[in-house]
Amino acid sequence: MVITLCIKAAIIEEKSGMLGSTVVIRPNTQKLNDDLQIKTLELDEDGYKIISVTPIISGQSNWNNGAPSGFSFTDGLQVIAQK
Repeated sequence: MVITLCIKAAIIEEKSGMLGSTVVIRPNTQKLNDDLQIKTLELDEDGYKIISVTPIISGQSNWNNGAPSGFSFTDGLQVIAQK
């Protein structure tokens, strides 16, 4: 049996730029790593073997001085496991 799980990253919002006018969104990568380790142990205890871990990518865009700018970040992980 093959299962697919999604581990969602906790998001951190920070203000940056002059006067804190820009909100930057980023994942809490330490918590995401911890959540993956916990899920790996749970799957192992249930007799599953992880086949793949794939990042789920999201992004944020802004307009700065009339020009678009932005970046992507890991929004979560897709885990595929087989028993």
